[in-house]
Amino acid sequence: MKKMKYIFSYYLSWLRRKVRRFAGAVGATEATKAADSTATAEAAAPAATTEATNAAASTATAEAAAPAATTEATKAAEAAATAEATKAAVTDGTNEAAPTAKSAKAAGAIRTAGAAKATRVTGAAAYRANAILFNENFLNEHYLLRYNTMKRITEYRPKPATDPAAPAAQSVPAGLPAEAAAQSAPTPAAPAAPVGLPDEAFSPLWQPLTDRDLNRLTVEQLKAGGQSWSYGMQLLTESTCIADFNPVKHYLDTCPQWDRQHDYIAELAQRVPTDYADWTRFFHRWMLAMVAQVRGMSREHGNAVVPMLIGEQGTRKSTFCKMLLPRELREYYMDDVKMDNAEQVERVLGRMWLVNIDEYNSKTVHEQAKIKRLLTEHDVQVRRMHSDQYTMTPRMASFIATTNDRQPLTDPTGSRRYLCVEVQGLINTDSPIDHRQLFAQALWELEHGHTYWFTHEDEAAIEEHNRPYRVLTAADELLMACYEPAPVASANLTTVTEMMRCMQEQLKGADRPTMRQLIEALKNQRFSYGAQHGRHGWYARRVQRVAGDENVKCEHS
Repeated sequence: MKKMKYIFSYYLSWLRRKVRRFAGAVGATEATKAADSTATAEAAAPAATTEATNAAASTATAEAAAPAATTEATKAAEAAATAEATKAAVTDGTNEAAPTAKSAKAAGAIRTAGAAKATRVTGAAAYRANAILFNENFLNEHYLLRYNTMKRITEYRPKPATDPAAPAAQSVPAGLPAEAAAQSAPTPAAPAAPVGLPDEAFSPLWQPLTDRDLNRLTVEQLKAGGQSWSYGMQLLTESTCIADFNPVKHYLDTCPQWDRQHDYIAELAQRVPTDYADWTRFFHRWMLAMVAQVRGMSREHGNAVVPMLIGEQGTRKSTFCKMLLPRELREYYMDDVKMDNAEQVERVLGRMWLVNIDEYNSKTVHEQAKIKRLLTEHDVQVRRMHSDQYTMTPRMASFIATTNDRQPLTDPTGSRRYLCVEVQGLINTDSPIDHRQLFAQALWELEHGHTYWFTHEDEAAIEEHNRPYRVLTAADELLMACYEPAPVASANLTTVTEMMRCMQEQLKGADRPTMRQLIEALKNQRFSYGAQHGRHGWYARRVQRVAGDENVKCEHS
């Protein structure tokens, strides 16, 4: 509006200057004629102003009756009012005797145009508000909605016809003016709970809201008298107006109290036939860590240990892993993950509860190193599809592994992240598992301060237990064929050069390990490093071979 007034003022000044120049050139007679013609235009101006006002009023009435026609009619009113204002401005420039009255006429025309525009804006806002209210009432009446935070999607299900919380049908009759619709529309009811009864939270009726489903809901609300297309419905269903729902946390929150009659976690571990004495204790610790991980209890102690079931085919290792989760949460279990797909790995860590690294021995060295790195992460950096922004998501997944290889560990730097257990028979998967009491026990123990992370002593014990399951390199085998660890004594201190000389006498050039490989082998085999009288080396003694042994011999020099 200020800009329009500025333009009119500038235009009036320009007209005044033109009129003065013209009057001075042609004389008083021509100026008198111009004044007469200006007076005639002024006489016609009130009638034109009245017509513009009537047009604006009729436009506002038409706009209330039909929102689609409002825009065109209001534009016409604004154009008519603008023309009238311009005409009044011209008249004001040619007759300076009555500038106040003519300026008032121009200002009145401008106010008429502004009122028409304000009416149009108010009508459009009321139309949008009514459309949103209608969509909310329609969805609350016919459907239940929730946002699954594990899957990162909106889910829906039809509302039961006998649901007492279902509100009565409420709709805005189509075709009413915006003001009448706003007055006649009943007050919207409070949104219904996004989740049904606790026993219905995992009902198969809950389905992802796909694009086709969204289009069907749009058609249904249009048939019911709505006025929103799919964009309006999508705006509502993909907003924070839909309540969040975490299925794993919901399951844990609805578990009953632990009956304290059985150690359900220990009984589950004992289904695996093995002679590993610490298996039950460490499996118990791992189960607590898995529950603590999904509940976000600690940002310092993530579930960084992977139980690895080692056994022949057909011992039901994979079946046992899948049975660890109840049937309601089996869709949050994954048999394997492709470590070369970074986006899939990121999604799995934030959207799965348990991941089974099946056939661990088939993983490459690079993939095994990536798995080891993922075990220590607390949060996952995720980039949404078609977006260049990354968000931090809490890690939900814990890991378990299976393999047929008796020596699956290849990392020479250590294997404290893997809890190897050798399966010595069929795992009991026939009898059912009381998952409600199983997780109720875990929750009770976590609430009462039981340790759910592996201490340094536990990791050292696991590291020592895993030594037979680690693959030996060529340098390791050559070292063990010539030397064995010895007590700390000056007589047992041996330098790497002396060891290399011993091996060079017995091996060909292509078979000899490098000094770096030999040092790594000494570390892997737990040889002690020390110094005596300024001489540095490893405490080792040469292996004595029996007669007839054709293996590598390192004789005393």
